[in-house]
Amino acid sequence: ARRALEPEHELYSLADVFTYTTMISQCNSHHQLRRALELIAEMRSRAVPLNVHTYSALLNVCLKANELDLSLDVYAQMLAEGCTPNLVTYNTLLDIYNKTGRWTDALNVLKLLQHQNIKPEARTYNAIISTCNAAGRYAEAVRVHMVMCAAGVEPNGATFNAALTSYARSGQLEAALGLFQGMAARGYERGPNTYAAVLAACDLPGR
Repeated sequence: ARRALEPEHELYSLADVFTYTTMISQCNSHHQLRRALELIAEMRSRAVPLNVHTYSALLNVCLKANELDLSLDVYAQMLAEGCTPNLVTYNTLLDIYNKTGRWTDALNVLKLLQHQNIKPEARTYNAIISTCNAAGRYAEAVRVHMVMCAAGVEPNGATFNAALTSYARSGQLEAALGLFQGMAARGYERGPNTYAAVLAACDLPGR
């Protein structure tokens, strides 16, 4: 297998975890996944320790390659080796959970972040809300949005679209319309999906 740096290269002995992690993070397509795994194998053969940034980079490569089962194996290995995830790790993991429909695992990430005293960002909440929406768990999505608001995290356009769907699909039309108006007040674009969510709420029984 091709090495990151051939042994005769003048910089071979200087290759460290930062070097390897940088190269892994540059593997951004499906056909480069093998390259990333070769780099990991080379790190292990040279006793270069993997850190949270290395694992986060590898998770992202697996996600981009749509190798979702492998990505979950990588996360499990990370934990088994005693490496503590950071917010970047969790955000990538949430994207994986979204693609695999693991809404309960997505909700659990909030508990893990709280346990580690890590403050979630808008992207974190958006991913959890979207995952719950995709699974039809609109009530749970609404609760996550309420937690986000209580925490004082500034929403973005994706937040409004995801939360609007949650409230609309759970029959809370007034709250959905409030978000709809809030989007305009903040200058966020209201696209076809935004209008579709509001119209769907209006068509619910009793409306």
